[in-house]
Amino acid sequence: MTEEGWGRVIEHAIEMWVRPEIKSRADAGKLPEDFSWSKVLVLLPHDAPAIVQFGGEFSLEVAVRKTSDRPVQAGEHMYTWDIEKVVSAHPFQVDGRRVAFVFLQYIG
Repeated sequence: MTEEGWGRVIEHAIEMWVRPEIKSRADAGKLPEDFSWSKVLVLLPHDAPAIVQFGGEFSLEVAVRKTSDRPVQAGEHMYTWDIEKVVSAHPFQVDGRRVAFVFLQYIG
């Protein structure tokens, strides 16, 4: 797919899931005034509406082989330079069932 095509896919995802979630939270008074997002995860259960989570609302559980000598405790944030290899990743689930997902990260 071309860069322009990917741009349209991303814009459609933002229009379909991200902006409505931001509006819904703002209307309900559940959005801080200084809210901004750089990462969003959209979970797509087969038989339920999409679930939109921003930044610190989600995490991915993985098992990795470390490269650095920096001590890391279970649950602590790691950086790409700490990781030699991802050994396994636990798929996203809703109600114990694996789901499709869309992850967007703004880097700019």
